[in-house]
Amino acid sequence: SYGDDDHQNANELAVHRPPNPFVQASFTSKLLFIWPYKLMNKNAAAGPVLADTDLSDVLNVDSSAENLRKFHEMWEAEKHRAATVMEQHKANCDGKEAVVPAAYPSLHRAIAKDFLSTLWFVQPLMLASSVGKLVQALALGMLLESFDSGDGKGYLWAGVLVLSGFVVLLCHHQSFFWTWRKG
Repeated sequence: SYGDDDHQNANELAVHRPPNPFVQASFTSKLLFIWPYKLMNKNAAAGPVLADTDLSDVLNVDSSAENLRKFHEMWEAEKHRAATVMEQHKANCDGKEAVVPAAYPSLHRAIAKDFLSTLWFVQPLMLASSVGKLVQALALGMLLESFDSGDGKGYLWAGVLVLSGFVVLLCHHQSFFWTWRKG
């Protein structure tokens, strides 16, 4: 059948794919996004065309099967939570009061809870990025002011501007990488 052929072809391609560079990448490589450069520079002389076999294996954590399994776990946990709330509601009100909305399973609640519990570390990164942007604005103002006053602190403020820009760059890229990876 059509689906079986596609599955067989996908398995054949997967055998010939290079390993995912993210797995073997060092902390520095992951932090600075050096790990995908080999793929991005591949065939640079021949043009921007990549073959399907140039792409690496998908990590198990990023696979559709793993994401489907996690989604089912998440949904089952939400249904269990809602059933528990419904039981507590029935036990406390003798059926005379309206059922509270929390007694019904909510896909929105399940996804939001999963997103916040698995990507909690992105929030401090976004905070650091925001602080870095504020520091950049202040440093730029102080740099311009140092030109007028001639107080000799121009290099200091230029350094603060560059350093805060680096913080923004790192935090921004890490935040987007992990949230895009989550979906």
